[in-house]
Amino acid sequence: MDSAKPPFTNAQLEIMKLFSKEMNEQDLIELKTLLGKFYAKKASDLADKIWEERGYTQADMDKWLHAKS
Repeated sequence: MDSAKPPFTNAQLEIMKLFSKEMNEQDLIELKTLLGKFYAKKASDLADKIWEERGYTQADMDKWLHAKS
């Protein structure tokens, strides 16, 4: 039995409602920047968590930076 997936996620529906009006170019640029920063922080937080869990140190990072491929 195939379960049908809705065409949009809850986040997509909210964004579509929120931005149902035309935006000027500057506001659109600011929104893209804000979303980029949001996802960059999430990625950085996840990297920090993994770094801590695995006990990596600055020495590990230096070793990786200077390793030959």
